[in-house]
Amino acid sequence: MKNIMLIGCIVGSLIGFANVRELPMASIDPQAQANQANKESVVTLTAAANKVTTASMSPAAPTEKQQLQLGSVEGITLYDSQQDAITKLGQPLEITTDPYNAGSETYHYEHMNIVFTEGVVNFVEVLPSIGSVLVDGVRVPASFEGMKDAFGESDFETEDGIGYQRGEAVLKLFFGESSGQLNAIHYFHIASV
Repeated sequence: MKNIMLIGCIVGSLIGFANVRELPMASIDPQAQANQANKESVVTLTAAANKVTTASMSPAAPTEKQQLQLGSVEGITLYDSQQDAITKLGQPLEITTDPYNAGSETYHYEHMNIVFTEGVVNFVEVLPSIGSVLVDGVRVPASFEGMKDAFGESDFETEDGIGYQRGEAVLKLFFGESSGQLNAIHYFHIASV
C-alpha cells in the first residue's frame, strides 16, 4: 500500500511539473535538452520565490492578506521553548508562576507576556501599547483597523473579541465590553482552547 501511494505521489509530481510550463527546446541532443530544462526551471523557481518574498513585505495590499500565516508573533512561534524566547528577546523583566496551574510560567516583557506550560509556549499576549505587532516579519498596527487591513475580515467573533485563524494558529483581539477598545492580542494554538 505504501509503495502504491509513493508511486502515485511521484507520478503526480512529474505530471504536475510537466504541466507547469512548456519548456522550449532548441536542441535535439537529450543532454542539451536536460541542461536547458534545468536552467529554465531554476529561473522559474527563483522568480516565483522572489514574488513570494516581495509579496510579504506590505500587509496592506489585498493580495497579501493571506500571506500572513501566523507563523510567529513578535518573533515567537507556538513551538518555542523558554530558552528560545530568551535567545530571541533577552531575559524577561519578571517571571511569575501560576499557583493554580502547575508547570505554568509567565515571562513578562515590556509590551508582551509569554505563558509557557511545561516549557513550551502556551500563548503570547501582546499589549496594544506596543503600537504595532510583528506578524511573520511584517509590522501590523495594533488596532482593529490595522488587523483588518492585514488579514481581511475576521474568521470568528466572540462576545469579547474577534479572531483570525491560519491552520492551527490563532490571533485573537480582545476588547473591553463597555469601551470597545482593544485590550490585548493573544496568539495561541487552536488545541489550547
